[in-house]
Amino acid sequence: MTPIWILLLLQLRLTREEAVYVQKGQDRELPCGLDKPLSDAEQLTWSYNANGPGSSSVPIFRGAAGQALKRERDVRQRLSVFPNHSLYLRGAEDGDMGTYWCAAHTVSGKTYQLNVVTGTQKVLTTGHANMSCHQFSCAISDRQALPVVTWWVDEQRVPPDTDGHGRQHVISGSQAALLQACWKGSDQGARKKKHRVRCELKGTWVNFNLTGMDRARTPGFSGSGVGEWGLVVRAGA
Repeated sequence: MTPIWILLLLQLRLTREEAVYVQKGQDRELPCGLDKPLSDAEQLTWSYNANGPGSSSVPIFRGAAGQALKRERDVRQRLSVFPNHSLYLRGAEDGDMGTYWCAAHTVSGKTYQLNVVTGTQKVLTTGHANMSCHQFSCAISDRQALPVVTWWVDEQRVPPDTDGHGRQHVISGSQAALLQACWKGSDQGARKKKHRVRCELKGTWVNFNLTGMDRARTPGFSGSGVGEWGLVVRAGA
């Protein structure tokens, strides 16, 4: 009889892997997505592979489908399984990235490549007393390539502009996307308005909120030539 682990690995190869994303610190649910209902006695397993050097596939939850699945030893407490067999991750961290899949002995479930997105921001020096500039970053630390990132500023989509001649410029990167956005003090109500910036990738949003014109400075950036709503989007590996 073929060992169940060989069957599970074969199912993993035959199942299309779905890349999913979660903002660092946020929760994410991963549906099991079985092809057909299971009998209460049939064994169900959630497995995980960190995909790092020397890593191997390990079960994290398993048991009879009609009962609560049992957590395997040393599995982090932030992981749990709902009665519908969905895997739930609470407070995502970089170490949670990897491949998760759900399978039974005779039924294939879904396979996920989980990526954790980290959002950071800082204030930039502009050289202009009447201008405030900020840099925003959405990045993943895994070896997976970053998908297309869309930036939004105050509910307006930053359009792609690869020729570099416009005030808005977008460059695609492999693991990080950067946005530099500037506001002039002449903007109506700029000191009171809350500016909202966010990046979107594969249905996952990372939000940044700004209040007014922040005067803090970070060396190393020159804002010369940036217009009143000049936005520069850059990306780096």
